[in-house]
This record gives sequence, structure tokens and C-alpha cells, in this order.
Amino acid sequence: MLHFLKNWRTPSEDIGKTLRIVFAWTTYQAGIKIPILEQTEINIDYIDGRVIPAMRIYLNEMEALSH
Repeated sequence: MLHFLKNWRTPSEDIGKTLRIVFAWTTYQAGIKIPILEQTEINIDYIDGRVIPAMRIYLNEMEALSH
């Protein structure tokens, strides 16, 4: 999470731009309108990869974004 946040907070750097593109594309492909890390209690089984699903599980377990 720290590595993700470090790069997310650099939107003018190439890594920050790429990270934002990946998350926007993943959200689009998932067919949802909310950011995929915002409501982690919603199950999205069809997201490929290991990192994004693992981050969602971690945030959900921590109840980091519970409303």
C-alpha cells in the first residue's frame, strides 16, 4: 500500500500517470462507475491480476474506507 500511495501521489510523473490509467481502465472493464478501491465490500471477481484484488481485500479487511 505504501508503494501504491507513493506513486499515486505523483500524478505528473510517468509512474503516477500509468497507475491512474491502469485503475481507470480496470474500473471501465469491470463495468462499474465507482473507483475500484472506494467500496471494497462489493465483490468484483472478474478483475484480472493479483495486485488490485489483493489491495481491495486488504482495504476491506482493515475497513479502511468504511462509511
